[in-house]
Amino acid sequence: MIITASSKSDFQISKENAADTGNIILNHEFSDGLHFWRPNYGCDAFMVPADSGCRNGLPTAIVSKRNQYWHGLEQDITSRISAGSTYTVSACVGASGTFQGCINVLATLKLVYQNSKTSFLSVGKKSVSNDGWGMLEGSFSLSTMPKEVIFYLEGPPPRARLLVKSVVIPCSSSTTCDESKDLMEKAPIITAYNNLDFQSLKEYGKDAGNIILNHDFSYRLHLWHPNCCDAFVVPATGYRDGLAAVVTNRKECWQGLEQNITSRVSAGSTYVLSACVGASGTFQGSVEVLATLKLLYQNSETIFMSVGKKSTSKECWEILEGLFSLSSMPDQVIFYLEGPPSGADLLIKSVVITCSSSTASDDADFGVNIITNTNLTDGTNGWFPLENCTMSVQTGSPLIIPPMARDSLGANAPLSGRYILVTDRTQNWMGPAQMITDKVKLYLPYQVFAWIKIGQASGPQRVKVALAVDGQWVNGGQVEISDGKWHEIGGSFRIAKQPAEVIVCIQGPAAGVDLMVAGLQIFPVDRRARFSHLKNQTAKIRKRDVIVKFSGLDSGNLLSTFVTVRQEKTGFPFGSAINRTYMDNEDFNDFFVKTINWGVLDNEVKWYWTEPQQGNFNYKDGNDFLVEDCSDAIFPFSAYS
Repeated sequence: MIITASSKSDFQISKENAADTGNIILNHEFSDGLHFWRPNYGCDAFMVPADSGCRNGLPTAIVSKRNQYWHGLEQDITSRISAGSTYTVSACVGASGTFQGCINVLATLKLVYQNSKTSFLSVGKKSVSNDGWGMLEGSFSLSTMPKEVIFYLEGPPPRARLLVKSVVIPCSSSTTCDESKDLMEKAPIITAYNNLDFQSLKEYGKDAGNIILNHDFSYRLHLWHPNCCDAFVVPATGYRDGLAAVVTNRKECWQGLEQNITSRVSAGSTYVLSACVGASGTFQGSVEVLATLKLLYQNSETIFMSVGKKSTSKECWEILEGLFSLSSMPDQVIFYLEGPPSGADLLIKSVVITCSSSTASDDADFGVNIITNTNLTDGTNGWFPLENCTMSVQTGSPLIIPPMARDSLGANAPLSGRYILVTDRTQNWMGPAQMITDKVKLYLPYQVFAWIKIGQASGPQRVKVALAVDGQWVNGGQVEISDGKWHEIGGSFRIAKQPAEVIVCIQGPAAGVDLMVAGLQIFPVDRRARFSHLKNQTAKIRKRDVIVKFSGLDSGNLLSTFVTVRQEKTGFPFGSAINRTYMDNEDFNDFFVKTINWGVLDNEVKWYWTEPQQGNFNYKDGNDFLVEDCSDAIFPFSAYS
């Protein structure tokens, strides 16, 4: 059903208000469909186009399948209002259905606060007849700023359709509006760009899978929220047609601009940040702009993760770069920019965050070995000794790939049986090495497997696969060997910054001990598939079937018997150290005794702690803790220096 009864003057007034008074409602006439709008609580909404019979050439939003009076259409206006300002509402609304007489259409604010408390503020109402239009008018002002402010229209009885043509909410408080105007007129317009190609950054944000919405502030501050401060958007004249967000009235260095990215990130992926930022104020020299993640968990725990930082001088644009990866998924992930000292304005031109893991994975050859001449069919070609040791090719190594590698590689061709023998080792870090700089891709996880054997040694020897990444050593796996048998070694690594040189080397036994290496495999793996596999493997060990048998009872009497199985002790070796500082904390001690499987007394055998004066020993603190607090606990304890 299309409503044709309308007031031309109402539409004209609404349109003129939107054009002249700084409407805070985005897409106020639904010219972009339902963009920025959403139906609330399970009802539906759709558009009737302007050429479908409605008068005045305006499209109509229709909210249907309404089962409650409060079902309607809403828009988040948090970032576009401020406490202390007065706003007026003017909306062209209607209703359609089987109801008789007139019904009320209501305008309401939903206010959500930091403590999750929610309140509702009535803004205005309008009585409309069936298939008729009316102009709903009202006003509101907030004394304090909630975490979220949602404007929505509601009111018609269940199963009646709510109709909306236009919504206009300007700021009518002259003082506040004048102050905002003054701020915008006084806003610093940065023209120094340090040779930045901002247009390339802007296009990159559009094309590279940017998870930041409204990344260049084309829609002003939509989806962005100032954190306990104020913000507005100004034209950044002097360089093409970009916009800049100005974050002002900052009382603390951590106050800035934030965006909720929870629904657009996932655990296990790596994300790369590139933001065009600056600062303005009375400060001298340079200041740092920081990119930070705020991670909120169900147990109310909040963790802050640093993503990157960049020093910037006054009124000069810089590119802030960084990266992050989440090992587990929090309930909320908030990205924000902060850093300049209190009183300084934070300036932001564009923010781009892309998922590098997926990009790197697109052309990854999962399971393909990047080591040259693994089977040594061409002698030691591709290999070189690290320093002055001797390499030769021998036969007699295992023909099967290491068991750990089979989980990732599956069925594979047998190995050659050849291995590298390294002799004349005068240092423990000497061993066979290979250059893999051009074969390693950024952000991809690599698995490492090999067969290892050592010659005669006086005791257990630790052997490891090490990677020299621009001179910095990265562990790719290690194993301890105390006999003359072949042992598998396994590990993994990932490189997050483009290196100039990457060398892989097998090293570790003491000087003079011969080292044998066979079938070294280094290959990229699908991180998600690998995690899923490891989770299943863990479940096989931790969740084995247990059969409980009851003897000496008549089976006929067991019907409906309730059996409780309670775990009293975990087999996972969860340990921790404790020192004198925490021994006076009863809550911590209680947690320690009930949770820890093994413990270490910090400082217990450090001479400056147990013997502060020569000849005067004090073991009382540690002994009292063991006797008084851990007497009922059954787990090993040790002390270290």
